[in-house]
Amino acid sequence: MIALLGTGCVIPFVTPPLRAEVGATTQAGGQDSAPPSIHVAAGAHLASALRRRDQPFDLGIGWVFEGNNQSSGNGGYVEAAYFVDRGVRTRTAAGVRSEILWTSMGRVVANKLRIDHELFTTGRGEFKTKERCGGATGLYSGATAIGVFVEAGHAWRPGDGFAFVATAGVSLRLPGTVGVMVGIPFCN
Repeated sequence: MIALLGTGCVIPFVTPPLRAEVGATTQAGGQDSAPPSIHVAAGAHLASALRRRDQPFDLGIGWVFEGNNQSSGNGGYVEAAYFVDRGVRTRTAAGVRSEILWTSMGRVVANKLRIDHELFTTGRGEFKTKERCGGATGLYSGATAIGVFVEAGHAWRPGDGFAFVATAGVSLRLPGTVGVMVGIPFCN
């Protein structure tokens, strides 16, 4: 073991069951309308962890970033959704999301209704990669999916009051993993 550590780099890793998304968001209302912004979010989600095809709901908590060339903010979100349609490979969820973002203007609080539709599969197994200078091995369990989402609601902006917000984009769901990466330093 000591010889292995002396000749290489051993890095254990664990990733939670994730859902990540990217899209565009816009706000209208208050004293002035904000220009469209990029929306990026990632969080741990229950439906990413479970392998049930008939999973009735999803719960999530994570990080969100929204920004444009005039302002940006980041913070956290909590989400709850019910799968209103579940097929063999597709599912549609309707839910609610609350976000708190810290911006240069102050704290922005948003509450939104949300619809997600995704193409998904579930599984559990092992993975292994091997290259000349290292590799990785581990286990995964949960759901993998690609989807689209839309959400709309109200946001409270400091000094500006309430505004209507709408977001649309694509999402990616990944199962939880645990494993180890091994690399040989200075290997070409």
